[in-house]
Amino acid sequence: MEDTLSALIFLAIPAIFCLFRLLAENLCEDTSQSDVSDNARVVRQTDVLLITRATIVRLHPRHLSPAENRNTSSPPTHMKSRAQTLLHKTTIQRPVTTLTALAGFLSLTLLALNTAATSHAQALLYEFNPVSTSTAATSTGTNTSATASLKNLSGTAANLYDADGSGVSGLPGDRAINVSAGLLQLAHSASSTALDGLTSFTLAGWYKTNSGLAGGNRLFDYTSGTNGIILFGDGSTGAATSQLSLQVNGTNIAISDGSYTANNGEWVFFAVSVNLTAGNKTATFYQGTATSLATSITATINTTNLNNTSSITAPASAALLNIGNSGGFNRAVNGSLDNMAVFQTALTEAEVRAFQIRGAPQLVPEPATNALALATAAATLASLAALRRRHHGRR
Repeated sequence: MEDTLSALIFLAIPAIFCLFRLLAENLCEDTSQSDVSDNARVVRQTDVLLITRATIVRLHPRHLSPAENRNTSSPPTHMKSRAQTLLHKTTIQRPVTTLTALAGFLSLTLLALNTAATSHAQALLYEFNPVSTSTAATSTGTNTSATASLKNLSGTAANLYDADGSGVSGLPGDRAINVSAGLLQLAHSASSTALDGLTSFTLAGWYKTNSGLAGGNRLFDYTSGTNGIILFGDGSTGAATSQLSLQVNGTNIAISDGSYTANNGEWVFFAVSVNLTAGNKTATFYQGTATSLATSITATINTTNLNNTSSITAPASAALLNIGNSGGFNRAVNGSLDNMAVFQTALTEAEVRAFQIRGAPQLVPEPATNALALATAAATLASLAALRRRHHGRR
């Protein structure tokens, strides 16, 4: 729905501009074609008022020649011509200029609103490129100092980077990490800054496996005791159902359906958008691929637990954010991860898709769509040029 609205806004901008020009023409057409001589009369010698159907043009004596000032019983022919010119400027040029400016302002406003829909920044974002060091990953989100460590199952620093071009886009320089035998681990201070006390948030990213998400496989794990948050593969109905489960402060909030399947090692996009604000509590799962835009999917919501949860309670001071595995190194996703992000707000579907496209630029509109937009713009410009010629022709 949001994508359709964005497309309509884009195509409506030139149409709105053209509409304002047409409106200006129609509003002013009768006045510009009126016979000034039939409606004009001299009120007094020093102050001539030309009264038309819609506009009054005031001519002071300085606009008249000496002969005209001496004889004002009827407006001279060339005075009528001058009045006609002033009348045209007043009734045609000014409204057209004003309405055109309004159309331009409205167009810019629509563009700003459309752009603002996807402007939320990530508190944490691990894109895994460029590689600054083989055993760490730097966040390119707002918390740029949140460098996380790559570790093997023994907790030792390790190089988990896949080959160049292994990321979602498949482009040179785009990499992913393989967490089958390790994890990405963020220190407590940076983890706390990103997650503690949030009343709304979104967890998102990409995974690639050959066997789906087995029960307990961790995508995000920031817990200690009963506090914190976990997003993991749910095995309640099978060992590899490719469902996602969300826990906040030790309680189950929501479980998705089985849409998060692995298609022979293809990339799968996931996101869960959560709002814990009183009166507006929601939890929505989104799923997509490298060739299809994300859509919301069916989920089972534990309404009681959701209503009883107001924020992410801070875990104990030793808690770390683990991505791709648990802190005990025994809940690894059997595959690769890319573009793992934490947002400090509940994203809409349009915003989720915007983030998805950031990692998978191949999802941008096809060339045919761009060609249609260019053709529409060209047709609009041609119409405006025709309108301008018509205005000049009446002068």
